Amino acid sequence: MNLNQYNQKTIRIIDKNDEIFDGICEYYSVEYGEIKYGVNEESLEI
Repeated sequence: MNLNQYNQKTIRIIDKNDEIFDGICEYYSVEYGEIKYGVNEESLEI
């Protein structure tokens, strides 16, 4: 999945408990994840 396609877009996530999360999405690269969180993977933040 190309997570970068969601950068700066308004998204809605519905989890398995039917909780709804809306917001503008921020994409973080593999390098950012490694430096900031010590995890070698892409991520998204709402």
